[in-house]
Amino acid sequence: MTSTASTLLGFLSFRGTGRDSSCRTEAQLKCASGFSEGRRPNFQSTMSLPKPVMRGLLAKRLRFHLPIAFTLAITAAIAFKYTVTEPRKKAYADFYKQYDAVKEFNAMREAGIFESVRPSGE
Repeated sequence: MTSTASTLLGFLSFRGTGRDSSCRTEAQLKCASGFSEGRRPNFQSTMSLPKPVMRGLLAKRLRFHLPIAFTLAITAAIAFKYTVTEPRKKAYADFYKQYDAVKEFNAMREAGIFESVRPSGE
């Protein structure tokens, strides 16, 4: 093995252990870490984070978030209905109870808004 390859191998094999491999030789690292020539390092004991569970992740998150989304959507729809549309319908109903279309037409005709209908004075 060349010196570059052995340095790279030493760096890669001891990268996760917190030891500084750049200032030691490969032999010093093996001696300091307790690894002999025939043994391979066991890095499973140094792993602190468990592997993420990817199988069924979407279904699990949907089981949690879909009921919340539906509840919020229905709540927003009901709130919009009773705070916006019902008062608007009531306002239109009140307006058209007192609205006289013929009276409005005559007022606009007398004001000269229409080109096809002349005011009654002419």
